[in-house]
Amino acid sequence: MAIFEYLSVFDEDYLTRVRNFHHGAADAHTNANRLSFLEHAFDPANRRDPRFRGFTSVLKRTLKYVCFWLEPSVPENVACDDVAYLVAASFLMEVIRAFLTRGIENLAHFRARGYLIHRIADLLFSWSRKRSGPFYDLIEGSPLVIDTSPGTRRLIWDPEIVWEGHFSTAETSAILENMRNLWNSIENEVGSETLRDAANEFDTRLYERGHELSLYQHS
Repeated sequence: MAIFEYLSVFDEDYLTRVRNFHHGAADAHTNANRLSFLEHAFDPANRRDPRFRGFTSVLKRTLKYVCFWLEPSVPENVACDDVAYLVAASFLMEVIRAFLTRGIENLAHFRARGYLIHRIADLLFSWSRKRSGPFYDLIEGSPLVIDTSPGTRRLIWDPEIVWEGHFSTAETSAILENMRNLWNSIENEVGSETLRDAANEFDTRLYERGHELSLYQHS
């Protein structure tokens, strides 16, 4: 299915970038090393660094097609529980969480990465409206931390592959809460009208969706 292919390509690109960032080290794909890569990749100061420049484009493309294939109006919609578990086993949610907590510090950063925020807001808005089920749990529940994984493709096709993960401790924020904190921080700094104008540069629905997500309360 298409969504499997997009998640597989994303994971492969991500792991390759992590390995290159750590100069091919044998332990390059550990959780700590992946998070170290993301900290640098989403640091606004590194936005034009050639080591990271293409990564946000890969993330945007993946989000675009994941949202498309899970859209209720698409006849071939694949939004079943098994697909939610596939998304959970991939690195997509890990990367989204890292971006929301590291990638935007002010309005200038928002404008520089507005298209990526737009894609993330679309996904979170769609899944948050479900209010229950495995897709909602991905963004509202305790984050699933991946300890060991070779990526989606090998995980599915190689029966010898080991995947290990755990739910993080209660003090770790859910993804919806990360989004709320990010949006409220910028809106409190610049005001609703300024943020609306900036959001409208990318999509006229972005402000409304971001504002609704900013009202999220952890259950």
